[in-house]
Amino acid sequence: MTDIIKEMNWRYATKEFDPTKKVSEDDVNTLLECLRLSPSAFGLQPWEFVVVENQDLKEKLVPLSYNQAQVAQSSHLIILCTPTDFTEANVEGFIDKTAKTQKVSRESLAEFEGQIKQTLGDKNMDDRLGWMDQQLFIALGVLVTAAARLKIDACPMQGFFGPGYDI
Repeated sequence: MTDIIKEMNWRYATKEFDPTKKVSEDDVNTLLECLRLSPSAFGLQPWEFVVVENQDLKEKLVPLSYNQAQVAQSSHLIILCTPTDFTEANVEGFIDKTAKTQKVSRESLAEFEGQIKQTLGDKNMDDRLGWMDQQLFIALGVLVTAAARLKIDACPMQGFFGPGYDI
């Protein structure tokens, strides 16, 4: 069996974290870099990641998380977020950044920009939100795999009162 298969067999959704153990900053940074490098449709990466270490805040989030105790027990709570919409302005900003990063003219990306705008423009708001959630699940898969490779317990979960998390 290859190492990654062994690591994936080791992985499980942790039901109770040991609050006396803390993930090292180096490992957290590795996990965040893996998230940053996660693939997404068109490379748009319509997400943000919030790391919560403050114990008081994590405890306040437990009732907003259907009382899932892992929220407060974890040393680092990584919240994966999508925007409330993804507009043409977001696409234009992405194209600007891509042109700068790749050191190419913005005009050379016009066809690519048009494809993205058409694809997203064909979706209503609910479909765009669903599309962003699908992209976020790709990042979650990368995060869980990276955690398994590092032998870090993880518990991917849903079940949040989203607006309450805006504290």
